[in-house]
Amino acid sequence: MIFDITDDGASSAIRVSMPGGDRTDYRRPLPQLPCAPGEWDFN
Repeated sequence: MIFDITDDGASSAIRVSMPGGDRTDYRRPLPQLPCAPGEWDFN
């Protein structure tokens, strides 16, 4: 499964786009995330 994660480092939210068109915005800070968005590995 591929997640398209958008984070320009300046906005207050990170948008995660999932297959099927579902999108979720995570607000900073992101305590629920295990690591930085660029380090995510869903394989």
